[in-house]
Amino acid sequence: MTLHRSQIALIHVAKQQIGWDEDVYKDALFKVTGKTSSKDLTQPEFNSLMAYMEKQGFKSTSNRRSTDKSRKTNNQQQAKIFALWQEIKSQKLLRNPDTTLERFLQAAGIRIGRVEWLSGSNAQKAIEYLKAFLAREQQKASHNNEDPA
Repeated sequence: MTLHRSQIALIHVAKQQIGWDEDVYKDALFKVTGKTSSKDLTQPEFNSLMAYMEKQGFKSTSNRRSTDKSRKTNNQQQAKIFALWQEIKSQKLLRNPDTTLERFLQAAGIRIGRVEWLSGSNAQKAIEYLKAFLAREQQKASHNNEDPA
């Protein structure tokens, strides 16, 4: 998957901040990633290049990456999502047992490619949706199991 335009722009901001000319930049890009264009980089290659540029003196003026916890799903959120999903599947609460977690959440209106890629805020939405679905379906099941008096 290719990089977002803002990531490519960040590379060029870093290049300018460090004071690299085009030749030095192309040499570094090839040395670190084996690629000749930032448009061809994968996410891991971007991360490697940015780490290299930081070692060369680039300092990001944006602290969003380190302070905005809603931007990335953390391991606890992922674990909670997977645990809720397993609970739903083990109780056979899905109409279609072959439904994937990602498709289930997409049908709920949560933008997702993979759980690992969810933003923190969307991960929280997914957790709340799964908890509500589980509670609702368990309540339905308990009402269906009650004998009429």
